[in-house]
Amino acid sequence: MNMGKSTESFPDLTREGFDACPVWTWSESNDSYSPVWKLNPLPEDVSTLFLKARLEAASGECFSGYLVGRKSFYAFAIFLEGAEYVVNLNLPETVEEAVSSIGMKLGRNLRLFPLKYETDLHFEGESCIAGVFRQP
Repeated sequence: MNMGKSTESFPDLTREGFDACPVWTWSESNDSYSPVWKLNPLPEDVSTLFLKARLEAASGECFSGYLVGRKSFYAFAIFLEGAEYVVNLNLPETVEEAVSSIGMKLGRNLRLFPLKYETDLHFEGESCIAGVFRQP
């Protein structure tokens, strides 16, 4: 996907999309994702953000993926072998199934939490975004 500084919208988030632009937002009116090229200052009309991230499981596996939220994050996704696994911490009943699916794709048990995350992004006046997700 060669986007340059495109404002084109896309129906899905992909690893290639995050390589082209590390920040995306959802547009209800267009029912699609759009790249966000300017974070500092963050535009007021941008709601939920999807930020490119590196994730490290408690058992040591490292993944590419993204965070979901704005300044605090309630969900994340992992890209693994052409698949995307979304984990929403606000829906704890779905977390175990997602972790199991990722483990099956890896072919071994996975101890995901606590899951470390970091980005190369920061909001104005702050350091790069990093933290830990704990099992809900």
